[in-house]
Amino acid sequence: MESLVQLDFQDQFDKSIDPTSRAKAQWVLLQDLECKYTGKIVKGFASKFEDDVWFSQSSRKKIVVNWAALYQGTRAAEQLLCKAVYFEMAATHNLTIQTFKVKRINYNNTLSELFLAKGVLTGNRGEPLIGLSFITDEDLLVMLDARLVLSPNRAVFLQECAEMAAWIGMAQHIADAVPLFEIRAQLPWTKAGMTIKGWAERRVVDLGAAFRETKGYVPLVPDSASPLIERSLDLILKQSEHLAEIASLVRGYSRDQKYDGPSAELLLQKYSPIFAHIATPPDITGLPSADSKVSPVIVWMRHLLYLARGASVNVILFTTGLRNVDIGRLKKDVCMPSGRVDMLYYLRVYIQKTMNWVVLPVPAQTNKAIALLRALKQTNNDYLLDTAKFAVNQYRIHILEEDAHISTIAVNKMLKDFAGHFNIPFIDPDSSENYTAHNYRVTVAGWLDAHSNLSLLLVRRLFGHSNDVMPTVYLRNNPSYISAREEEARRAARETARLMSLAASQGRLAGTKGEQLQAGFDIHKSRLEADPQKSHSLTDAECIISFAELIEQRIVDGSLCGFLTPFGVLCGRNPVDSSQPPCAKRSHREATRELPPEVVAHLNDVDPANCIGTSCDQAMVGPWSEPIKESLIWYAGLLRHQHDGETLDQKTFKEHAVSFIKQYGPPIKKVFHIQVLTEGTVKSESGTRL
Repeated sequence: MESLVQLDFQDQFDKSIDPTSRAKAQWVLLQDLECKYTGKIVKGFASKFEDDVWFSQSSRKKIVVNWAALYQGTRAAEQLLCKAVYFEMAATHNLTIQTFKVKRINYNNTLSELFLAKGVLTGNRGEPLIGLSFITDEDLLVMLDARLVLSPNRAVFLQECAEMAAWIGMAQHIADAVPLFEIRAQLPWTKAGMTIKGWAERRVVDLGAAFRETKGYVPLVPDSASPLIERSLDLILKQSEHLAEIASLVRGYSRDQKYDGPSAELLLQKYSPIFAHIATPPDITGLPSADSKVSPVIVWMRHLLYLARGASVNVILFTTGLRNVDIGRLKKDVCMPSGRVDMLYYLRVYIQKTMNWVVLPVPAQTNKAIALLRALKQTNNDYLLDTAKFAVNQYRIHILEEDAHISTIAVNKMLKDFAGHFNIPFIDPDSSENYTAHNYRVTVAGWLDAHSNLSLLLVRRLFGHSNDVMPTVYLRNNPSYISAREEEARRAARETARLMSLAASQGRLAGTKGEQLQAGFDIHKSRLEADPQKSHSLTDAECIISFAELIEQRIVDGSLCGFLTPFGVLCGRNPVDSSQPPCAKRSHREATRELPPEVVAHLNDVDPANCIGTSCDQAMVGPWSEPIKESLIWYAGLLRHQHDGETLDQKTFKEHAVSFIKQYGPPIKKVFHIQVLTEGTVKSESGTRL
């Protein structure tokens, strides 16, 4: 209430000031803020704060943001605020150029549109401005609702929300010097006391909307991966020297320059026998001049070099799983011998996304692919992939040779063109879209999983992931991973079913569900014995095995939980049952307090961590219930004063021990043939004290 009074007082105070005086004070503060930053270099950029254009630190020709073009006319105040916000972010967060661009895009899609629509921070120099305090909670909510509906998927919307929260937080810091930038509105998740993710999930339900789910990347099918590797290695291992010769011949060639190399006839005479099976050489018969003959030959040789670069990229991707953005920025000296094993090399790569250096072990084939790319370079800069087909001076654009390297789009196109040239399938059968470098990445993750129990750690370490979630994203869509996971689930189901069937045959089951299973085993055995074709040769082992197969099928089909809870009982619940289990009632009591009873009754959310033991009619006590047996023996010792102490000698603990023994003494006696009495005595089946 006090804060509302203060805000109302501030509004009344602002209105009482003459507009001219208010405008003058506003622009004085804005000029002071600008002077504070003037002359300072933006971290990670080759520009000063006051520059209209901020350039990349790597090149004065690479524009990162053109402030003058973005904020023209009456938006000078917003431009100053944005420059200050991103200056501080660059200084404190070590922003990469790509991250900076993403933040700018998110701002343009959210707050910038809102500010423009509300007319805040809009006006010519000297005119009074409407501050950000004019933005209300409702304005933010309406804007976010619109973004939620328009966002392509959940991840994009959550990132927009996070970026907006970070931007507002930094703006509030700057508002200490310029109250015009103070934002009084609360973000909806802050107002609700929730996380961004939690609020987004609830808001989706409130709006009756749904995020579009994006399908993860899939690995290359063997029919694609195998020929890609085979064709790539054939070029790299067998033709490297000839390809290097061709690269030196075409380096720097253009039509407006006089060609003074070997004649077209000599070039075809030398290289046609070598490369005709890879790419058909041109027919220059009948062409009138030397220049007209050499031009198609140069085009043919450039195409060979293009294929060679594609082959090298294929090998690097299949042996490292790098992102295409990192492939395009590989340097000439990226690979070096391990110094320990002749066939092992180390690839030292800077990961753009996480801004980390990683060292990847790679085989000799990768080293040869990198050596070939080094020989095929068309410029003198440090990038391995400085071009796709032509030298940089062939493009009529303003770009420095030192910055020439291929884009992520060019990498993907190179991969597609390589596969297309050799008629290798390069389309995802499920989506009917072309594979990209990221599909190679998922393929490598699957290979790691298939050959190592440490696949999650390897994928995270080698792929440069900054969290524990991404490795599972790469693995979960991989057929080999899915197959292994399904096999592991079936193996676990088979072992669980075997234990349950064996316990039923021995009469070592207790609890409501345990007794039902034992009765089921008896019926199953009676039916088998009644079968005249089987009864004469039926053995106990065959009966146990056949019953176990029935249980296994139920677990695999999803009609029996069959997992061991932390309490020490097997859960015999049918997952299809729509009623709320006792364990969920216990753990979600507070969360479901305000929900209608008819809704809560259908919340099928089993929570093993809050298992209540045999108080649940789905619990099954058996030989796997060692924790319960050990607890009984411990409680018996407590009653016999074996654990006496200042804490455990209380009456409450004794009462709890007696209650526990009364509940679990009989089922444990049936399963383990030991008797625990309420006075603390533990006896074997024969009556001997233990």
